[in-house]
Amino acid sequence: MKFGDVFLTSKAENFFETNYFRTFGLTGTINKIFLLGFMGCGKSTIGRLLATQLKWNFIDLDEQIVAQQQMSIEQIFVTHGEPYFRNVELALLEQMCGFDNVVIALGGGTAAQEAAWAILKQDVTIYLRCHPDELFRRLKDDPHRPMLGHMPAPERLQVIKNLLALREPFYSRADFTVDSYAEHPPAETAAIVAQFVREFFFPPKAAEATESRRRKFA
Repeated sequence: MKFGDVFLTSKAENFFETNYFRTFGLTGTINKIFLLGFMGCGKSTIGRLLATQLKWNFIDLDEQIVAQQQMSIEQIFVTHGEPYFRNVELALLEQMCGFDNVVIALGGGTAAQEAAWAILKQDVTIYLRCHPDELFRRLKDDPHRPMLGHMPAPERLQVIKNLLALREPFYSRADFTVDSYAEHPPAETAAIVAQFVREFFFPPKAAEATESRRRKFA
């Protein structure tokens, strides 16, 4: 598969889909990557590994919300409701506009807010796609997901399918889509994404300049 002047390995080719309408103008260096996708798709785990691979910082948006509000996501939903949570989420996302060299893991519903795309489209977005059955396998025993509550397993699977169907049109706006499968460990997925980012966005001269700036301000 060929992206601009970059050829991916056959292994990476099996992982990636690209939104050519967005990526046409994205070649060149970047300083932020947003990971988006449904809860349980691996944004936080893969995001941390990807940031390490790129020698960047990592931010988990949900963790930032918890730290600011001094309560869990579930407690925020119960105490204040979802609209309040989404407003806090968007405000924190806006604060991240000035950050450089950072991988940001979004919440599962962040990208489903139309207002968020005014921010997301300024940088690179990667959708970690995961099949509903795999999401259910990962989430079926997790009691700390406010959108799923404490519902029985069959009902939980249906809610996952319904929510994913509603959010998929937003997720599909991402510049790149990466399949997050159970048979591929997070470290393997992160390494392949890092390889792609380096080849597509950091040609040798740009990479040297980025490293030079990093050392200067370290």
